Amino acid sequence: METTLPVEVLSRAYRLGRWESVRLLPGGKSQHYHIVTTGGEYVLRRSHRSKTAAAMTFEHSLIRHLRQHGFPAPEVVPTGEGGTWLSVDGRLYSVSVFVRGSPYQAGNREHLREVARALARYHSIVDSFRPPCLGLVAPFLPEGLGRRLRELPPLESGAPPLVARGDGDPRAKEALALLPYLLTKGREVLRALEELYPQLPPAVVHAGCRRGSALFQGDRLLAMLDFDSARLEARTLDLAVALHDLGKVYGDPSSPQHKVALDLKNVREFLLAYREVMPLREAELEVLPAILMAKRLRRALGRCHRLLRGEPLSDGDLRKVLLEAARVQWLEAHARELQEALASAA
Repeated sequence: METTLPVEVLSRAYRLGRWESVRLLPGGKSQHYHIVTTGGEYVLRRSHRSKTAAAMTFEHSLIRHLRQHGFPAPEVVPTGEGGTWLSVDGRLYSVSVFVRGSPYQAGNREHLREVARALARYHSIVDSFRPPCLGLVAPFLPEGLGRRLRELPPLESGAPPLVARGDGDPRAKEALALLPYLLTKGREVLRALEELYPQLPPAVVHAGCRRGSALFQGDRLLAMLDFDSARLEARTLDLAVALHDLGKVYGDPSSPQHKVALDLKNVREFLLAYREVMPLREAELEVLPAILMAKRLRRALGRCHRLLRGEPLSDGDLRKVLLEAARVQWLEAHARELQEALASAA
């Protein structure tokens, strides 16, 4: 039994029967546990520390709205007193019914289409969602990228001095050598976003439509999970998140090209399936390459800023800078092919 959880408090608050086992599930900012009780199987989530009560209320109101309209969102289990979440020692907990399904299978075209159609149905349903509170507040993508660019000092020439990890760290040196390129591309992409973002339809985006958030029964989508990042943004952001994750080419993990390229056939097929349910504006297809780049740039620039401030970065963070820069370079080198794939889905 997991000993770091306030099991006694939680088992009293949630009338699920006697708790028989608790197992930590992998991944995610929040911690998820598979709970087996005499009453059934459940997922307990201990939210990350920045999660607020308002954000939790917003998320559960969204899930309730989706389920009322037939969307396969997880069923939130109330506490014995009727609430949908519980605060214990400053951490927020919630419980949902465990869904036993199969994961997304890369290469399964029907899985790809099912996720696309589900995202389109999600967008159709949230058009009528009227949240009781604001929930998660985060800057829209142009503002977030602009903030990253303003945080970094202007570069007169070449790469800035290596201040955080010493000249002996080749990854840090390589990361900072890429900074002039990242800043230049960041400014170009920001101009494109500022021009096109006002034309994009706003929505309560899922913000995490990835292969790990979908469960299947055969080729049928059984459940869509992970609504804890849902917030107001441009609807097109959801498409970019999904295309990046579902289009990503894996290959040899030891290769520098691992998870860099996009499978443009997947990109086209996803958008065609989405449009079976929901139309897309011309501006959304036009802005998608910029959004794909902006998300990669924002992550890379954030880590470079930490490096310049003298903050020690882990090897994983340094690898992430190089990976995100490689993704930006791939998108730039294949801009024409990407535009053709998007146009063919119009």
